[in-house]
Amino acid sequence: MCSNKMRKRYSERSHVLQEMKNILCVSKLTGLFPISFNKDCLTADESVDITISANITGIVCSIAMCCLIVGGFLTALIQPYDAISDPGDFVIKILYIPAMFAMALSSIILNATINRQKLSKLITKLMWINEEILNHSGCGNENIVKRFSCLMSMALFVIFLFLCYTVSFWGKSAPLLYCVSANVAKFLGVVVVMQFCKFVNCIKFSLEEIVKIISEYVAEDYIGNHRMCDENNIKLTRIEVSRNLIAPQMNMNNSIEPLPGKISLPYFINLFPCKHTELRNIIFCRKIFSEVYDSVLLVNSIYGIPILLEYISDCSALISTIYLVIMNVHKYTENLNDANDEAIIISCVGGNIIMFSTILYVSLTCHLTTLECRKICNIIEKRLLVHPINKDLLQELQLFSNQMSNNRIKFTAFLFFVVDMKFFGTFMASALTYLIVLIQFN
Repeated sequence: MCSNKMRKRYSERSHVLQEMKNILCVSKLTGLFPISFNKDCLTADESVDITISANITGIVCSIAMCCLIVGGFLTALIQPYDAISDPGDFVIKILYIPAMFAMALSSIILNATINRQKLSKLITKLMWINEEILNHSGCGNENIVKRFSCLMSMALFVIFLFLCYTVSFWGKSAPLLYCVSANVAKFLGVVVVMQFCKFVNCIKFSLEEIVKIISEYVAEDYIGNHRMCDENNIKLTRIEVSRNLIAPQMNMNNSIEPLPGKISLPYFINLFPCKHTELRNIIFCRKIFSEVYDSVLLVNSIYGIPILLEYISDCSALISTIYLVIMNVHKYTENLNDANDEAIIISCVGGNIIMFSTILYVSLTCHLTTLECRKICNIIEKRLLVHPINKDLLQELQLFSNQMSNNRIKFTAFLFFVVDMKFFGTFMASALTYLIVLIQFN
């Protein structure tokens, strides 16, 4: 048993796991995260375990979900369909359903095989970043836990209830296995998106800590104190050097005490506290940013294909379901006694809200993260304009600026496009254009 002190220390040092606790539990039950965590009660250290023996439950869930999705997709293929005359149904059956099943199936298979090592490396890296920030500034990402965990749990619960309603409605006119597997695939897509956004949020708050650390060096009170510190250090240097270079004196044993050969580095650190602190913090920020950039590459590598398929399925679904809502509202106004039209409208509107919110959440999260990088670049440029500036500090700032220019933080969908609010606007404009085309076909 761990003591209360150890438990408290463990909870303080594992904010990344606390932030992702709810979504990781759901992911493991749905077969999307066959990875477990080990906790050392003595050292309060946590580690990622990807061995098969420690993840039997997750692997069994992955196999079960794969069988369910493949069975539902095969059921949809062998069903005899009449000639598709409605363009909305054509988009759903030809584009949306295959993309949705492919997204869920690829996420499960990739996370259980190729991405296991990458997920382990990503989580370990994010935990290390959080540990370094905690040791440096004394605060971690504990505010994230309270802000997002409950909200995401409630959103998942509401989506689950809505998908259960969809199964109960569409199961009357379509094979039950197909309806269940299709809604399970949709739920898995939402869980994958939340996984992705959780990792991006952890990266975002790491960048925010870098902004906090370097932003104090462009504040007006720091600039004034920095100049006073430089003037005082110049005077202090002359006094201290002259005092340390006095003539040798005899000690109690009548032996000559040696002169100081050279002033050590700690001595100069005491002489130049302002410059040394800033230089040390800039180097620390460069180190953290390097690890953050590696984390971004891992996130793009793990979630590139699922995010691309999610955008394809959501785009086609938004176009077709909005078209179906418009057509069924028109039919509903003509025949008020048809209760089926009302249920179809509710199902389509609810699905549109889920898909639109999913795409907006992904785009907004990635966009806000890239904005933090722009803030860092702006702060560095402002600091470079402040004089006087130490030669070593100037070199580190220039290296930091080049580092951020060469290693740009951006999230891509398998290198096809950059995920941000700019692409979200293009995405919605394209969806609206194709929706108008579909309405013209009727």
